[in-house]
This record gives sequence, C-alpha cells and structure tokens, in this order.
Amino acid sequence: MNVGGGARANPVENSEMLRFKLLNAPRPGGWSHLGIDFDPDVPFAKADGVLSWGGVPNTEFLSFRGIRAWYISEPINERCFKTKNAKHALKSLSASEFLHHSSTDARYHVPAVTHYGPRQALYRNDRPIELGATVNNFGNRGWRLMRAHRLRNAFVTDPRVSLFGSKESWLNFRSWPWARAGSPSNYIGHPNAGDWHQSSFCQFLTQFKIYVCLENSITPFWFTEKMVNAARAGCVPIYHAHPTVRERFLKGAFWIDPKDYNFNIDRTIRAALECDHEAVRSQNYSWLKSSQLDPTEGFAIWTQIAEILLERHRLERG
Repeated sequence: MNVGGGARANPVENSEMLRFKLLNAPRPGGWSHLGIDFDPDVPFAKADGVLSWGGVPNTEFLSFRGIRAWYISEPINERCFKTKNAKHALKSLSASEFLHHSSTDARYHVPAVTHYGPRQALYRNDRPIELGATVNNFGNRGWRLMRAHRLRNAFVTDPRVSLFGSKESWLNFRSWPWARAGSPSNYIGHPNAGDWHQSSFCQFLTQFKIYVCLENSITPFWFTEKMVNAARAGCVPIYHAHPTVRERFLKGAFWIDPKDYNFNIDRTIRAALECDHEAVRSQNYSWLKSSQLDPTEGFAIWTQIAEILLERHRLERG
C-alpha cells in the first residue's frame, strides 16, 4: 500500500520493537511506528502478534495464541462476513480484537479510511461531464436484495449519468434477474485514473460537475472515501448517509440527498443541476479542512491500531 505521504515517526533501533505479522495487505509505505513493525514476511512462530488488515482472517490467524486483531472497513452486512472463517472470527474475537466502525466500545471503534495524507482540493473551471459516477462493483447478482445497492444502481445507470468503472464487472450486470448480462447503455469504460486514494483519481473526477457518490451500504458510522473525493474534486455530490455519519463526519458539508426528494431520481438530479455549484465547492473545500475528518486519514488509522495493540501488549505483560 504505497500511498505516499510523510512518515509519522522515524524507525529506531529498539529491542522493544514488536513485530506483527501483517495479513491481507502490504506494509504501509510512508508510515512507521516506534513500537510496532507490521511485517507481512515475519513467520507466525516469530511474530509478537498478528494483524489482519481487511480481507477475511485465515486459519493461522484464528489459531494464533497471542495478540491478534482484525481490522476491516466493510459494513457488517457485506457478503465477506458470511464465510466460514469470518463467522468463526466474529464469534471468537473479543471487542479489542475486532477493530471496526460498528464497535460499541469507543476504544476499538476504528473508521474506514477515506484518504491518505493532506486533503488537498483540486479546482477545475471547465467540466465537460455534467453527471458522472465511478462504480467498480454493482453488487453481484443479488444486488436487488440490498436497499443501498438498489438505490445506487438506479442512479448510476440513469442515461443522464456517464458511468465509469470495472469493465469486467459491468459486463455481468443484469437490470433484472431474467435479463441478459451486459453493461448498461450509459457505461463509458474504466477510468484508468489510479486507485481511489491517489490524487490522480480525484483529478479524474474534476471533469464532473455532479458526482453520484452513493455508498453501497447505509449503516451506522459507515463512511468511505466517496464524499471526501467528491469534495476534493469540487463536484456537487449526490450522496446519502446514515444519521450517525451526518452527525460525526458531515457537519458543515453540502450534498444533494435523494432522501430530501423522496428518492426520486429526476427531482434529485434537477436539484443538483439547479444549485449554485461554485457555492457548493467553496463550502465543501472549507469542510475538508475540518478536524472531524482527521480520524479517517489512513496513516492516523494505522497509528490508532498500533496504539491499541501496544496497549494490549502492556496489559498482558502486567
């Protein structure tokens, strides 16, 4: 995960440095910690602990006799939690071992990453695409069973929206279970703009006047990069959030919420087109500077997890 940015602390020669086996992710580039080294290559037998970052814990993680933690940013109703290992993990891990935005214990409440490094705003005056969306996964064949997926797909497949995303995924899209698989008529192609956390991706979004950035789940405290990237790119966001997200992360931000228009697509799009775009960009640029987004910065989350694990280590040593 070479995401750039400045290191939080310089590594030091320290016999007390703990080595944690890192699963499902590479060592975070541009970040280090004085107490813990997250190393994908350290053997389980020599590890002081183990961290599974995303993904689903493997059997070695589940059988590890020592400090362990599973951090995942996906909402709890996603399909990944229905696998055998995930169910085992959810049943066997304590609150201090399952680091998630849904945790009822504030000490182990860890949000999803929304950005890495500074929240730099990108300005562009000419915006050739009036309505745009970038969606890589439409939700698989069972997407109609998920309310948030139905809402998002209804908007992003509207003919007025220029849709970008994974070609491999959208070729398998079915508007109805009995329909022939194929990308919707408004699908443009893959954005080829880098990963969501890179400035090149936000630069790609600056060609949109309005960005349909609906989440794939509306659950407590589930807040991702979508609204942040829309604000950084200066787009007018079409966004919908759980009340807990509005209260914790969105104070001072502006977006067009389909809920305010009874989830009617035409009325929502018309409201986005009619609003003062320059005023929206200015307001959201100010929101990006607010401290409420600081806990969702990627390196801050790595640090939060490291501190949780260090505290566990201190407690176990007595």
